[in-house]
Amino acid sequence: MLACGCLGVLSTNIDNKSLIRDEGGVDAIVYAMWFHYNSNDVLTEACRLIATLAVTIQTNEVMIAGDGEFSAILAAMRRFPESEQLQEQACSAIRNFLLSEDNVEIVRPQANDVEELIHLASARFPERCVERATQILTSLGY
Repeated sequence: MLACGCLGVLSTNIDNKSLIRDEGGVDAIVYAMWFHYNSNDVLTEACRLIATLAVTIQTNEVMIAGDGEFSAILAAMRRFPESEQLQEQACSAIRNFLLSEDNVEIVRPQANDVEELIHLASARFPERCVERATQILTSLGY
């Protein structure tokens, strides 16, 4: 969890964000998510960090994701459905990725799973997840 927190602090700088992505930081985060599958805290922090890394507002850039990121996020949502913070951060990460049409196409094969998990998160935590859920579902054409 501390490593994700440290990367999160570093990723607030645009140069560091690019460096983290370019040097395999996202793969390391996904690996940590699978390794610490039973830790709500690690998964929450990892989803928050992925959400941060997915978008660079200054350059209007969205990171192109792989199946690994989405699979890890969806698995985390399934593992801790009652965790408000995890669900919120997972919704943020998915929403940020879906700002790119390329990522929308990557997610399409998992769209039914995404839709189901997003609906559950927004029903359980409407104040934290409904807005992001609406954005996600709109991106996916629902």
